[in-house]
Amino acid sequence: MGVTDRLDLTLRLVQGSGRISVSELAQRLSVSEMTVRRDLDALERQGLVRRVHGGAVATRSREEEAGFSVREPWQAATKDRLGAHVAAMVEPGSRVLLDAGTTTVHVAEHLAGRAPLTVAVLSLQAALRLADCPGIDLLVVGGRSRPGERSLVGPLALSTLESLAFDRFVMSIGGVHAEHGWSEFSLDDAAVKQAGLAQAATTIAVADATKLGVRAFSKVADLGAVDAFVTDAGRRRPRNPPGGSADPASPARRGRPRRHDLRSAVMNAPGIDIPDRRGRTGLERHGRDLTGNPRVRITDVEVLSCDWYVLRKTTFDYQHSDGHWSREQRENYDRGDGATILLYDTSRRTVLLTRQFRLPAYVNGHPDGMLLETAAGLLDGDSPEEAIRREAAEETGHTVGRAEHVFDSYMSPGSVTERLHFFAAPYGQATATTDGGGIAAEGEDITTVELPFDQALTMIRDGAILDAKTIMLLQWAALDGPFRPA
Repeated sequence: MGVTDRLDLTLRLVQGSGRISVSELAQRLSVSEMTVRRDLDALERQGLVRRVHGGAVATRSREEEAGFSVREPWQAATKDRLGAHVAAMVEPGSRVLLDAGTTTVHVAEHLAGRAPLTVAVLSLQAALRLADCPGIDLLVVGGRSRPGERSLVGPLALSTLESLAFDRFVMSIGGVHAEHGWSEFSLDDAAVKQAGLAQAATTIAVADATKLGVRAFSKVADLGAVDAFVTDAGRRRPRNPPGGSADPASPARRGRPRRHDLRSAVMNAPGIDIPDRRGRTGLERHGRDLTGNPRVRITDVEVLSCDWYVLRKTTFDYQHSDGHWSREQRENYDRGDGATILLYDTSRRTVLLTRQFRLPAYVNGHPDGMLLETAAGLLDGDSPEEAIRREAAEETGHTVGRAEHVFDSYMSPGSVTERLHFFAAPYGQATATTDGGGIAAEGEDITTVELPFDQALTMIRDGAILDAKTIMLLQWAALDGPFRPA
């Protein structure tokens, strides 16, 4: 997960909880607490959260503080999938009222494929998306444009809506609560939504899952005023979902009188429609847009599993050297890119390695699974050098200065996507700043092992060092690095 996506997901989790601890964020995002603290500092500098002891609290919400142009990039892929799902629920030939909001703009883009339609819009942004689309009879509802939002509100918008009738109202929303219903942060927005509800035969509400359990400033309607609710289900179960249960797909206020039964359409495929354990979505699109090799045409990507890492089955057409094409399938394992570093001391002719338990080695014949390795870790959204300096500090306790980039390598290109970045840096008494040992909360139990360099080379020959990245860096150090022959 990239830094931008991780920041956005962190912000959503803080806002959805009101207050959340660093340790809880680290667990939900599957990153170190050090990474969480760095991300919270970045969000605080933007005024989006406030750091408190042990965690962070939400300031004012994005709906209150940020205009359309600021919010538009947030969770764009998720909003696009929500938009496609809602558009598929609209029958060609319908008269549609489309609400304002960053998600409904994506609905507008997909409605173009449902023509013929008559679409009245409450957003200048949506109007731009639908203008000149074949088969779309576009009506821009009059009214005052809210600065920053470009939504149309006010008496003129209300009087226009009261003179029209719609088959479907696609409504965005600021909050939905089991007891308090649908609500908005703006009185003007709430009034327009109330008019839309009154003039539409059916209403589809659409919002991401951070709106679940939220009670905003101005009530729009009771829960039963809406016919269907499309959401992305989010990273965790909401405390107050529609229906008052832990399941966001449950009918709202079961057994109580209301105009319609609320159907909640939840896209719930982890890693595809909703964030997986590490906050990722859209994993099924990986590789589909590649054009670098004209002899390869990727036709399908299936996500077989996505927990800590991702296993995909990719189907592609391949043109062989003799010109004929064949259809092939490959499973590929994506654990993200990583970095590793050799710490060395030329004055004492030593290297600093780590020792830790590796289950895959243990179950594949290693006597105890305790491997000697160079410090290493995933990039976790940082640059390779930033990541390896972080990992070196966490694992060995040494805070190194500038790290020398040695080379990059695909470690197992037949089945694993990982590209590993190799570094080297000197260490000594001055660089020892902490005890190291890894991140205990992540189950790491790492010890450091200082070895004479010549002994380390001998341990490669006798099989005491079996880790590939470590062997590669030690061989580099002997041939071209700090211990090369004079």
